[in-house]
Amino acid sequence: MKKGRYFKLFPLLCAVMLPALGSRAQATLTDHMYAQLNSRTNGASCGSRGYIGGANTFATPPVINPDFWLKDVTNIEAQSLGMLSGGNFWVGHYLTAISPRHCLGVVHTGLVYTNSPSVWILPNGRLYTNQGIAYRTDGNDAVVVLMAQTNPFFCRIFPNATRKIGFWQTPWPQNSYPGFTNCSSPVFVRFHQGVGGIYYYTNYPWFEPTFISGSPCLGVFQGETNTPLFGDYLDGNGGGHGATTWPGGDQWIAGDSGGAAYGIVNNEAVFVCAASSAMGGLPPANKLDRLNAMMASLSTNNAAPVYSLSVYDLSGFPDVDANNVPVRRH
Repeated sequence: MKKGRYFKLFPLLCAVMLPALGSRAQATLTDHMYAQLNSRTNGASCGSRGYIGGANTFATPPVINPDFWLKDVTNIEAQSLGMLSGGNFWVGHYLTAISPRHCLGVVHTGLVYTNSPSVWILPNGRLYTNQGIAYRTDGNDAVVVLMAQTNPFFCRIFPNATRKIGFWQTPWPQNSYPGFTNCSSPVFVRFHQGVGGIYYYTNYPWFEPTFISGSPCLGVFQGETNTPLFGDYLDGNGGGHGATTWPGGDQWIAGDSGGAAYGIVNNEAVFVCAASSAMGGLPPANKLDRLNAMMASLSTNNAAPVYSLSVYDLSGFPDVDANNVPVRRH
């Protein structure tokens, strides 16, 4: 059976049938995110775009895979495909749109975002280019880029939802120890690209494959026990999933830097972080004030509209205890 064409379901350790809150039961955020992914995997492809031809360049203009399992998710294309430079369509230096005029990337791949246009693919398959005109860094690995034109779409930010996710209420790394079974991990989607995409392309025709990851805390990802497996690897490295046939397993690898991680909530891709390391990145939700100030400064200094980050409202999901059982808050 081909990689990326199967879904191996582990039993959820949290109860699916939840106690009634008021007049009816409420699905927890963990169960909702699980269902959002599980409902899309049957017979679908984890590869999102194509085609690529060696040396980190697209051989032909990219198109959306008609069988891409997340193609109907709002804002799933908010991460750029790469950049146009020297007549070539280069894969890398990814940006994710976080406001109508701002994007977020990472510093360690090089601050080249004002040198050449970045490229996005629209849901209708057309390509859209937009070039940075100024940027600011946060002193770590995040860079905010002010774009010359309006972004075709932008992501809302996934909050630090510890009260909504039981698994996050036991501090990491304790909740990732073998045998830890108080609650199932929430599940997120990550993109492979760059070197990862080329590896995938040698076996399958579609570039920028995606994969499901568990998460022990906001912005950190790994193959937790009892999370679903779907994507461009056979098994993850963490949480007892076993040996992997993917170089790196349930990790970002060389060439993935700047790629997006999303939580899928109500059919929308909600931005968690950009790849800074194999296991995660710096989540915007943990530095909202700093990023908003950077965005405002860039806009003011360049006569552009001022925007701030839009945080996804998760208040419709119940607060839970460490076993992911809904609780009342007074």
